[in-house]
Amino acid sequence: MKVSSEYLSKIRVRFKTCRPARTTTTLTCITRLMTALMLMLLLPRFLSAQGYDVFIDLEEEGTSPGDIKSVSTNHDGLKCDRTFVSTNEGSRNGTFTSPLLDNQEGHVRQCLFTFVAAPGERVHLTFTMFNLRGTPPDGSTAGHTAMCSHEYIDLYTEIPDSEPMDLIHSPFGGRYCGQIPPRRRVSLYRTAVLAFFTDKNSSIVDDLLFQGTYLFFKDDQFQVGTHVPRTTCNFTIDGLVKRQGDIVTPTYPGVYPKDLTCAYKFIGKKGQRIRLEFRDFDTFYGGPHCPLDAVDVYDGLDAKAPLIGRYCGQQRNVVIYSTEHHLLVTFTTLKRTADSQNRGFLAKFEFSENFVKLDFISREDSKHDRGSECDQTILSRKGSSAVVYSPNYPFPYIPGIVCKYNVYGLQDEQHFERIRLDFEKFDIPSADSTCSDGFLRIYLKGQDISVTYLYEKHDHELCSNNVSSPYWSEGQRLSMIFSSGQTQGSGFKARFLFATEYLIPGTPSPLGGCNFTYMSSSKKRGEFNSPRHPARYPSNLTCTYNFVLAGPHENVRLYFDQFKVRANDTTVFYGSYCQEDWVEIYNVFYGGKEVLLGRYCGDSFPGPVESDPGTIGLKVVLHTDEEGVFNGFKGRYTFDENISINRDCGSNLSVPGAASGVFTSPKYPEKYDRSSGLLSCSWQIHSAKDHRILLHFESFSIEGEMETRGCAMAAVRVWKRLDEPPVEICGEKLKEEHETFMSEGNAMKITFTTADKVAGGKGFRAIWTEVKIPALVGGYDCDDGGLYFRCANSTFCIAKQLECDGNPNCGLNDNSDEGTHCAAMVASEESSSVLLMLTLGACALTLLMTLCIVCHRKRQRRRPPNINYERRPFAPPPPFDTMSSRPSMSLPADIPSPPPPAQLYTSLPPLSIDVGDNV
Repeated sequence: MKVSSEYLSKIRVRFKTCRPARTTTTLTCITRLMTALMLMLLLPRFLSAQGYDVFIDLEEEGTSPGDIKSVSTNHDGLKCDRTFVSTNEGSRNGTFTSPLLDNQEGHVRQCLFTFVAAPGERVHLTFTMFNLRGTPPDGSTAGHTAMCSHEYIDLYTEIPDSEPMDLIHSPFGGRYCGQIPPRRRVSLYRTAVLAFFTDKNSSIVDDLLFQGTYLFFKDDQFQVGTHVPRTTCNFTIDGLVKRQGDIVTPTYPGVYPKDLTCAYKFIGKKGQRIRLEFRDFDTFYGGPHCPLDAVDVYDGLDAKAPLIGRYCGQQRNVVIYSTEHHLLVTFTTLKRTADSQNRGFLAKFEFSENFVKLDFISREDSKHDRGSECDQTILSRKGSSAVVYSPNYPFPYIPGIVCKYNVYGLQDEQHFERIRLDFEKFDIPSADSTCSDGFLRIYLKGQDISVTYLYEKHDHELCSNNVSSPYWSEGQRLSMIFSSGQTQGSGFKARFLFATEYLIPGTPSPLGGCNFTYMSSSKKRGEFNSPRHPARYPSNLTCTYNFVLAGPHENVRLYFDQFKVRANDTTVFYGSYCQEDWVEIYNVFYGGKEVLLGRYCGDSFPGPVESDPGTIGLKVVLHTDEEGVFNGFKGRYTFDENISINRDCGSNLSVPGAASGVFTSPKYPEKYDRSSGLLSCSWQIHSAKDHRILLHFESFSIEGEMETRGCAMAAVRVWKRLDEPPVEICGEKLKEEHETFMSEGNAMKITFTTADKVAGGKGFRAIWTEVKIPALVGGYDCDDGGLYFRCANSTFCIAKQLECDGNPNCGLNDNSDEGTHCAAMVASEESSSVLLMLTLGACALTLLMTLCIVCHRKRQRRRPPNINYERRPFAPPPPFDTMSSRPSMSLPADIPSPPPPAQLYTSLPPLSIDVGDNV
């Protein structure tokens, strides 16, 4: 006998009457009787003082449980227990209410309400009113500590069918107080007990604490099949015996018990399938993976079969089909102290041979969605294709069925595929163009068709002959829903093609692969990027980007705004040293000839690129190996008018007889910047046969840093050989190997290109020199003819006239052509110049004097002899009377007298005027 309980404050003591028998003497019976009388007198008085109610039952041997007489003993002598028994004559339902109590001393009172159903029946309890003191344990009264200490109800609905009734060892159904009533309860067996505790002084008619209804009902709904012996709720449902029906949790719709396992095994005949539909589903939700209470459905006879699904919480529209003729459903609840008031589930099942046969699903290309009637999933095998059919194809399909098709391309860090849908056969007749009878809906935007309200969010609805394939998915998912109408047709046959989606703007190649074209005739400006940028590009891939000009009058420019391509060696960023992943840029000429402009990797941006004159465009190639991947690149392209062969600036520096020269970037030494516009300069240099070209950057300041961020804004490219890739340079200070370049032939090309976002820099000043390299032209030394000067360190042979011309022409770290001897040579040249000027001056003076003497003599010869008067050619001589003042002259006798003046003037010969006489 136990005198205390974890939950009860009522003590029941049961005695059996003793009769003398073979094994029992009269003295023994008398002793037992005296002990019972003492307990009856002393025990109630002692325990009642502690607040307990004591019940003493006297049971005679041979009596039935219904004949048991019960004696209630308590401190005030008031009875409050009630018993409700289902009998053929009695009522099968009714109400129960809280008792009326008079408890002036405030002792603890306990009242038991016992409900006993007849064999084959259960008890259903529902509370219609509830108003007890205290705070519910579930915390439903916010801000209060859970406490049911002064007034509460304990429920017991899992009492086994045994005598005597054992509440202490029966599962506890929960304690309730406050104003929120317990949810409805259904007994697991025939008996249910409600224990009411209170220490209230009194209660009257108007002070009702709780009220409810009870119902005794047949337990046929719980006998869903053949019961498995020695189990609580394991059943086998045979399709030959029962083709359709319901299954419910053991106490549905009441709160289901804890620590329970039920199994429902469905067995049909071959050719049948089983349909299970949950009409009501309410279990305790422990998380997305249902770690606590759960319903598991297996596609077979036992738990070793494939799991169709695990369900918990509240579910709607759960319909499950078996693949074959077997199905197993298990319902498991955990043993825990936390209160839960979930009702379980109600499901309908059906065995049938008319459900869709699954032989139309191709096992090579698709897979049946286990648990569905005819849904299937098609998965890509990287660039593969698949063929799907409607049910029963090519024969008429079954009316009134709905099948879903979910097609998935690859999507992970390495792959992303789109899906192309083509119909090879389509026959879904419909009475009108609205497809109100049968239809095929296509979802191209990744809609989740498992959600019912998304059914109407389709992109295309096909019926009759309104098919215009191909259809392309926008992402890696394409879905279809086929609904057959009452008008039958042969259905459809469709093919899916999985094409890798690189998320690259541009025109993809019709042959597939990562090949994209950018036509000047279509779009003059745009963007291009590595696959799936800014996400990581796939491994083991080659992508090509073709930029095609509209004609010879155009060029195309490329600018890179982001760049990160894998290179294991962080010091590698350019050229043939890029061995893992790389980006290559080509000039493309007519006939398909491609000339490499550069190979790039790491974090170093390629410089601005412009197509050369005479090309048909540019080509960019991204190569990745099978190992790690990075974010790749993002760039821009622009098609522009081509101005000249030298582009915006630059020239052909080769002048006959010129052995050296100087050229600079635009505006040097002023800063080039964005105000200068886009710059694209090209200089070409050609040397004589057996000569090379030595290029030396005397000053260099181009924004960028080759080893870290590259030459994205501006770049200088030097072609040492015209048929090989150039060297690309930028930065504020060049390395020694980039300060001087030597051509590998007799031609060299230099370009300077800026981007549209250029910030600006000082630019450069470069000196080029035509040189001979003895080791390359026969090993001879500079000739003795005095035409060449031999550089001291580099051993180059440069033109003699370049010695001491003020420009270093011998290359890096060699100033021998501009050494100290140039000062003496300059002084000697200055002295020679002065002497030469003096000599030339003396010669000029001598010549001038000689000319003067000659002219004077010539003048003297031309003057007539013995004429003593002055001839004035343009005025007549004076008359003789005016000459009377002159002394007289005695003339010889043989000289005649002079003629008259007029005759004298006219008889003179023509006058010859000598210029020298007038100087």
